Amino acid sequence: MQIIIFLIFIVTPVFAWYKFCSWQDRAEPEPKKLLLKTFFLGVLAAFLIALFEYYLGQVFLGPNAKDVLTITNLENHSIGLAGFILLASAGFIEETGKFLFLKGYIYDKTDFNQIADGVFYAISLALGFSFLENIFYFIDFANYGGTLFLVAGAAVRGLFSTTLHVLATSISGLALGRKKFRVPRPWVNIFLAVLLASCLHAAYNVLIQFGAVGVLAAFLLLVLAFSYIVKAINKQESKIIWRLITPVPKAP
Repeated sequence: MQIIIFLIFIVTPVFAWYKFCSWQDRAEPEPKKLLLKTFFLGVLAAFLIALFEYYLGQVFLGPNAKDVLTITNLENHSIGLAGFILLASAGFIEETGKFLFLKGYIYDKTDFNQIADGVFYAISLALGFSFLENIFYFIDFANYGGTLFLVAGAAVRGLFSTTLHVLATSISGLALGRKKFRVPRPWVNIFLAVLLASCLHAAYNVLIQFGAVGVLAAFLLLVLAFSYIVKAINKQESKIIWRLITPVPKAP
């Protein structure tokens, strides 16, 4: 039963987003091998950033940080101010980290030849990142409660948290594409995009702790972010294909 729940709520969203990318990028699809490598880079990024956040938790919450940020305490909102600060700061840490991994790996690739490509590679990296995160959460949910709790927890993580990671990282990926193919104030735009992605992530992390109203507000944020990304990648400028032109050597 747990395997079926895992496949439905953790694995299926990955393929759904892949299909979304394939449809949006159907005119000139990105190499599947490069997308897969970017996915696994996201898995690596999730592991390394999780280690960093763990040690950060030790600093803010002490040696019992893992016990403070338990599912029970999150449900009862009893983690205290430091816990909420850590939840919010996770958005800034993770989005900055994902951007650095994305830029370092994909920016100079020749297949990255459209502004919209920044979004598609960002989605691949975010899917790898969220996939590993969701595996950890799935194990916690399975150990914590019964089947109903596991289904509810896996659904929230697989559907909503995966969407959050995809959309937040897409904001940074879009800015990366614009930096590569547009001149005006590139680094200012990058900074603002990563900041916006981090704020979206942090707001989501905090809002979902406040019951139905908070979850509804978080959902509306995701809808707005999705609308923004879809509109941005379908602009004419995002679809322009930039080719690297190799100079013809002069005759001796």
